[in-house]
Amino acid sequence: MHFLPDVYVSCDICKGKRYNRETLEVKYKGLSISEVLDLTVEDAREFFDAIPSISRKLQTLVELVCPT
Repeated sequence: MHFLPDVYVSCDICKGKRYNRETLEVKYKGLSISEVLDLTVEDAREFFDAIPSISRKLQTLVELVCPT
């Protein structure tokens, strides 16, 4: 119904993280998928520094957002 405002309800189980408990228990370098997706582009570039294929793409985004 277009005349009613959108309603958003956070799940009581995942607390709005959109993943089940088992998925959120998996960690990479101490962060879950939800925490990784919450990183800023700059923080993500540092986080994935050891993976050049990801780091290069994130570095491009950093340069586009904050050119030096």
